[in-house]
Amino acid sequence: RVFTITGFGTVVTGTLLSGVIKVGEMVEVQPEGLSARVRTVQVHGERVEAAEAGQRVAVNLAGLEAEQIGRGSIVAGPGMIKPSQRLDVRLQLLKSAVRPLKNRTRVRFYLGTRETLGRVILLDREELAPGSVVYAQVVLEDRTVPVKGDRFVIRSYSPMRTIGGGAVIDPAPKRKHKRFREEVLEALSTREKGNPAEIVKLYLDANSNVHLPAEVAASTGLQEKEVMEAAAALAEGKEVKLISGDGKQYLVSTAVYTRWLEDIKTLAISYHREFPLRDGYPKEEIRSRKFPQLSAKVFQLVLLEMEKEGTLEVLPKVVAVKGFATGPDQQLKEQIQQISRIMGESAFLPPSWAELSNTIGFSETKGAELLQYLLRTGEMVKVTEDLYFQGEVLQEAISKVTAYLSEHGEITVGELRDLLKTSRKYALPLLEYFDREKLTRRVGDKRLPGKAL
Repeated sequence: RVFTITGFGTVVTGTLLSGVIKVGEMVEVQPEGLSARVRTVQVHGERVEAAEAGQRVAVNLAGLEAEQIGRGSIVAGPGMIKPSQRLDVRLQLLKSAVRPLKNRTRVRFYLGTRETLGRVILLDREELAPGSVVYAQVVLEDRTVPVKGDRFVIRSYSPMRTIGGGAVIDPAPKRKHKRFREEVLEALSTREKGNPAEIVKLYLDANSNVHLPAEVAASTGLQEKEVMEAAAALAEGKEVKLISGDGKQYLVSTAVYTRWLEDIKTLAISYHREFPLRDGYPKEEIRSRKFPQLSAKVFQLVLLEMEKEGTLEVLPKVVAVKGFATGPDQQLKEQIQQISRIMGESAFLPPSWAELSNTIGFSETKGAELLQYLLRTGEMVKVTEDLYFQGEVLQEAISKVTAYLSEHGEITVGELRDLLKTSRKYALPLLEYFDREKLTRRVGDKRLPGKAL
């Protein structure tokens, strides 16, 4: 029941099916997806600090209106259960049913005190004879909140007669099952009758994601402790990977993890071949393209786990394949030497990168790729947009300016121009670069020694 008491607010009543509910804790109301704080708890009209499984309970929920909650809703701990419109079940048609149940028959589905309309998908036959038992998938027209093992009843749509019932095997299967598939029936049998290790392995193999133990527990009907014990045993047999990080432990099927590793290696090798001057494949691009179900933080933990195995190298922003030969080929090395010679001879009067690219004969794309490589290696340094100095030449300029400031205490644009035998076109942006690098600091038209000197 759901009602309002003046001065207290919304109260829900029902039977506590499992666990403990305490005053002050946060709970969820499902399938509405509402969060609330437990203000008070009563058992048989008496206030208590906590109620236990099996008791009839009245719970005063702070922050919710009675109109937001419906009959048949469930109060649970945050993240413990998930609403669903698709369920895998074991279904028995009563012997007293007046006719067989045909595939995709529309029925009234009763779980707890919630009635929902839905259709029964028979997985291994076209119709179910009275008295027979079958595995089926029920597709509902509205969300309900099932837990593995929950009992349910079905009634015919019209006239409304009870015709069967059964138990929930999987409260939230990820996909629609293909009919008449032996592997589907075997998987459902394992979900129903298997031990915790078999159930955990089946769930992880079927769900290509990284899971917290609580998520696996909520989806399989196991206790979180059972999930962790099963995962530890499976990890010893190399059937599950345990990935630790951020104070949590994550679970992923070894088969899924191995497939991911091969996919990333294939992508990275292809990327190395296409862009030999780059350090590696951008991590965020891999994640968004191939693993959108993983958060950036969890994806990083997965990559670091893969790095331990010695095949990948995880850099701050990219992923590379260890031992894969990258870098310029012989022809490009000769072209880089030519660029270095031109930049060295030009000293403090360097050509623009566009002029250099034309001289060497690079396309715009190849020129841009090479420039980024030279900037990463420090052979070139960007001073302003389209003004680049050779790294050694810039260091020479820094040495000259440092010595000049040590002797004179200050320097102007004109003095730097004369010192480097350059022009104002280059002297002014150089001084502005030195300002940004804290080598100098501007006072009026002069530069004084900066914090870095």
